[in-house]
Amino acid sequence: MPTVIITGASSGIGRALALLMAEEGYDLGLIARRRELLESAQSEISRYHPKIKVKIYPCNVADTDECRKAIFKLAHELQHLDVFVANAGVGGSTPGGDPCWEESQKIIETNVRGAIASLEAAKEIMLKQKSGHLVGISSIAAARGLPQSSAYCMSRAAIAVYLESLRVDLKNRGIFVTSIHPGFVDTPMTKKMSSRPFLVSAEKGAEEIFWAIRRKKARHYFPFMMRVVYPLLKHMPDCVYDWIFSIRREQKIF
Repeated sequence: MPTVIITGASSGIGRALALLMAEEGYDLGLIARRRELLESAQSEISRYHPKIKVKIYPCNVADTDECRKAIFKLAHELQHLDVFVANAGVGGSTPGGDPCWEESQKIIETNVRGAIASLEAAKEIMLKQKSGHLVGISSIAAARGLPQSSAYCMSRAAIAVYLESLRVDLKNRGIFVTSIHPGFVDTPMTKKMSSRPFLVSAEKGAEEIFWAIRRKKARHYFPFMMRVVYPLLKHMPDCVYDWIFSIRREQKIF
């Protein structure tokens, strides 16, 4: 059976993706901070898909040493690693006019250091196998520095650029790399947002991600409208961008 390890697998997109990939016949390694939610996901998958192997490892990816240990252990238990999904992430508001170092540090530790540590561990395994597929969850927010969200936008842009560089380096090593850019997905992390245009469910988000995995896409944006919004944001002249968001300076992601 094919195998996948997913971080941030206890809720939201991670859990929905684990359920979907179990349906598709993947053995699973699941990593998340909350043991009780991981065990709940494990029980649910095993109940509906008794032939699927489900291994769990409670771990905060911000603890990079423990995160790497978790990935190596799960890969050993699964005996092979076909797909790795770096999904774990946090959000938070970091208004430019306020002191925000503590909140920024939390976002950087999880979304940048934790994600890269996990992807590097999976990459080591796949280089030895000479095969595999690395998948990282970025965001539409990687396009620009959105109001009151400097650390979050930076973290998503950082992981997108990191994945692009990996994709080029690993192209001839048997390892595919995919960068996923969701818009607004109905998850515990986004429920506190004041506005969620073009919102999709976690299940729909999982379907989009699995579609990109199966087709070995280099980059995938969803939902459809975000494929229009992203290039508009990305290439909008600075003077226009600054004017629009100065009018709406109270608008924020988190």
